[in-house]
Amino acid sequence: MISVLRLLPLTSEDAEQARVWRNDPRVRPGLRTTDMVTREQQRAFAERLLADRSSPHRYWSVADERGLVGMAGLTDIRWADGCAEISLLLDPDREDPETRGQAVELVLVEAFDRLRLLTVYAECYESNPAIQFWNDLAARMGAPIARLPRRKWWDGRLWDSQCYAIAVDAWRKAP
Repeated sequence: MISVLRLLPLTSEDAEQARVWRNDPRVRPGLRTTDMVTREQQRAFAERLLADRSSPHRYWSVADERGLVGMAGLTDIRWADGCAEISLLLDPDREDPETRGQAVELVLVEAFDRLRLLTVYAECYESNPAIQFWNDLAARMGAPIARLPRRKWWDGRLWDSQCYAIAVDAWRKAP
């Protein structure tokens, strides 16, 4: 059975669960920073997000009929330029390409249809198992891929990253 995901307002409880997932060794190879996040740091992050409606960040809980699946967001929204970076953290026990694809699509709907942004960009480290997902999405959208060398230290070596830019027009035309 395929789950149907939806975005819900982020709660402090969901942000705490995202912290637990973020600190999971299976997730850390794909993160920008591999530092462990404390409960206090995550609480402060969630409180800032929930309290500051003028923040350049928007985050949501990602859920299905069984409950919380992840946390997704648009960060560093630049309203004047119409662009933002996508952020996605999924439960490592429930993550798969279908779930990732649905979650990304929901965030793109928010970005392009509700917030009226023009471009959403993403960065994925080659140490991240989701790299193939992002490459496939970029190919489907006709999105350019830029390779940035030596961007992340993980597991005893420096990894490159790949950056993707998804334009609203390409997203609307994509199969």
